[in-house]
Amino acid sequence: MRSGNPARVVIGAALAAGILLIASLIFLNRKPSRAQVAHESQAAVEAFLKAGVEPAFAEFGEFKELTGEGFHKPVWNIQGYDYITLPRQARFAKKTVDLTIHVTEGSPGQTNIGTPRLEGTIAPYQGATIFVSHPRF
Repeated sequence: MRSGNPARVVIGAALAAGILLIASLIFLNRKPSRAQVAHESQAAVEAFLKAGVEPAFAEFGEFKELTGEGFHKPVWNIQGYDYITLPRQARFAKKTVDLTIHVTEGSPGQTNIGTPRLEGTIAPYQGATIFVSHPRF
């Protein structure tokens, strides 16, 4: 019984292993979907509000939950800078506040979701705006 050419078998196995390695790297380094980025960023904002570290929200009592769903992407993008906007309502023990969450691209080298940051003040009719950056956006 004759076996195949050993050199061809080794080359074939190495080629198959290389293709598998490249496919794995592409899969692991792919960017998450915008929906996944929105979900992960909302979770970071919820944790931020539950921690009660932002004094501007103290008068509203204990944070209960964020309500709302979906996100908006920019209408146009002149500078190649990507972001999404999540319209939400933050329900506290004493009041519900309209909340706009802007999720921006993370800085080069950033590995974790950034600490959410309140922008400006909480206006009676406009609500509050929180910015958070996502490293894989």
